[in-house]
Amino acid sequence: TCTSTVEVLSSETGQWSTLAPLPFARRLMSTAISNGRCYLIGGSYQKGVDNTAFSAPLPLLMESAHPSPSSAVWELLPNCPLYGSAAAELGGCVLALGGQKPGSSVASTDVYLYSRNSKSWRRTTAVN
Repeated sequence: TCTSTVEVLSSETGQWSTLAPLPFARRLMSTAISNGRCYLIGGSYQKGVDNTAFSAPLPLLMESAHPSPSSAVWELLPNCPLYGSAAAELGGCVLALGGQKPGSSVASTDVYLYSRNSKSWRRTTAVN
């Protein structure tokens, strides 16, 4: 089931808190934390797979766990060139690794790096 709900688990209390909802319902997204921001990449929705990416500042997300959260905290980013990819943080940038390219059913070895400064994805060294 697709949902716009975003939750975080507190390592201190072991309790889940609901954060600001995504602007679009999704499922199976990959996630990375980099430079104080949460990144959600790809996933799928009712009509198929998608390569949409979002980010939000963690302090604002954590504030949204309290009354009347707003989806305005999520920033829509340029589409990731992959869908179904894993995500990781490296040197202040977000990586999308593997998955597939839109329109392809073949697994990709490509790695793309998202730079917040340039607000763009660029292909980097492939995974072998």
